[in-house]
Amino acid sequence: MFIAPIKTSIARFTTTVDGTSSGGRPTDHARMLPLNTTPRPELIMKSHEHKPPQSAVRLRDLDKKDRNRILRQAIVRVVIGTGLMFLAYWLTPFDNQYGVHPFVVMLLLLAVFGLFIYFSVRRVLYDNFPQLKAIQVAIFSVTFYLYGFAALYLGMSVTDPSHFTEPLSHVGAFYFTVVVASTVGFGDITPNDDISRIIVTAQMLVNIALIGVGVRAILAIGKMRTVNAPHAEPKAAETSHEPDATPESA
Repeated sequence: MFIAPIKTSIARFTTTVDGTSSGGRPTDHARMLPLNTTPRPELIMKSHEHKPPQSAVRLRDLDKKDRNRILRQAIVRVVIGTGLMFLAYWLTPFDNQYGVHPFVVMLLLLAVFGLFIYFSVRRVLYDNFPQLKAIQVAIFSVTFYLYGFAALYLGMSVTDPSHFTEPLSHVGAFYFTVVVASTVGFGDITPNDDISRIIVTAQMLVNIALIGVGVRAILAIGKMRTVNAPHAEPKAAETSHEPDATPESA
């Protein structure tokens, strides 16, 4: 009594490999599909397509005019980038109106710095002139590192001057940052409490990682891509000379 409806349901929803039902009729799904269901190759390539790195070019393979133009553009980018960081440091107020803890500010600074390094390294990997781009990234990284910690120290001093042995100005904060980064240690400005000592210690560790490993690795990536770049044909070989006139055949 209950077996017949069950068999009918099974027969209705069961299909064979060729798209027909158990009764031999094609299913709706089989009628909707075209005969050739193989996906097109261009669709497969689009779904897995990634931006390939551009081929590296050696500066010495360019002619003098193009080489000087590329160098001028790189110098202008470095001057503008470092100048904007300088203006941001000198013109931004660091009074910490919201009362954010200096340790939280340091963590945010390190996170932004990490993202900056990540995207900068990607630029080196995908640039036409990787060695020149690596030098720019190294300069920007060190500049961002110095101004970032100088701004952090300045904000700490403005919020609570007792963090250091003397209140810090813009010049004093940057001076203290460079002294810590260069490991000179004059001793005229020192941290007074534990939180400032922790942040200064963090700067020392970042200094070791950035100067000792980071900058060298960035420059090495740029040099490796440049060394492995294919040699360009000399310009003299590309210039075509007009063929000599041949005597006309009689």
